[in-house]
Amino acid sequence: LTGIPTLIGRAAIMTADSMNFTMGKPTDWNSTVRSTVALGNGGVAQTGSIGYWCGVSFARQGQTLAAVRAMSQFAFRNLALHRLEAACVPQNHPSRNLLLKAGFTEEGHAKAYLKINGVWRDHVLFGLVSPLSAPDSPDIGVSV
Repeated sequence: LTGIPTLIGRAAIMTADSMNFTMGKPTDWNSTVRSTVALGNGGVAQTGSIGYWCGVSFARQGQTLAAVRAMSQFAFRNLALHRLEAACVPQNHPSRNLLLKAGFTEEGHAKAYLKINGVWRDHVLFGLVSPLSAPDSPDIGVSV
């Protein structure tokens, strides 16, 4: 994919409304998937929703942080998105720290945001506004 920095062992899948970025060894995806970052495109609001997970044995090695940063950069530069959003359960401090390190800002709290294992869980909400200036990020398809 054009615009995604080269990371060791990458693979990407893109559809009309989302993109998935998976890191692992291309020779053995079944046993070496390290992390996945997904981006959903938000249409007229020019907002994307980003989500991710990391295999336990690869946690806290910086790979998921690198993937979130790469996906954010791609979303702003190549998809002309204006804003990205992410969320995590309040107790997931490593995820909260990852988002802060990736440049996201904590913006609030959402009650019963996502159903996990059959239970609606509250989430902390994070946002990241594109650092690109207006000429670099055109108003494509925006109506007021």
